[in-house]
Amino acid sequence: MSQTIGLIAPNSCDLHILELILQEAWAIDRIPRESGKVDLQIQLIGTGNETLYVSISELNLLATAEEYSGNEDFPEQFRGAVHDSRFYSIAFNSLELAKDVMRILLNGLASDINKLWIDDDYGRVMPAADFLENLATIPGWDWRHSS
Repeated sequence: MSQTIGLIAPNSCDLHILELILQEAWAIDRIPRESGKVDLQIQLIGTGNETLYVSISELNLLATAEEYSGNEDFPEQFRGAVHDSRFYSIAFNSLELAKDVMRILLNGLASDINKLWIDDDYGRVMPAADFLENLATIPGWDWRHSS
């Protein structure tokens, strides 16, 4: 079953930069979309011979920015930054692989860590630095459950 998490990054952080970071750890497939854009996909075979994957898609800037900026439940600092951001949907079917991908991406984007946000797809947005710290310090942490 596929689940998603969102990465909100500065405009300078395009899909090619994400690809360069991730290809240090995995082979990356570029999957063309009808819109002319490309998705990045990592596929691995799990211990039970199942296919594990993480797929990264860039979302529509205007529609996504409007949705986020109009939601007063999100932090004001975040809402103010969304119009100068790129939005990525990260679909996955393996929580552990998704954690590894997020850890590598966020560490690879360390110079922008204070400009990155994570949407856990459960109504919560958090600074990427907090997300990365939770991955590093809380054994078994699962962003899909509130703390």
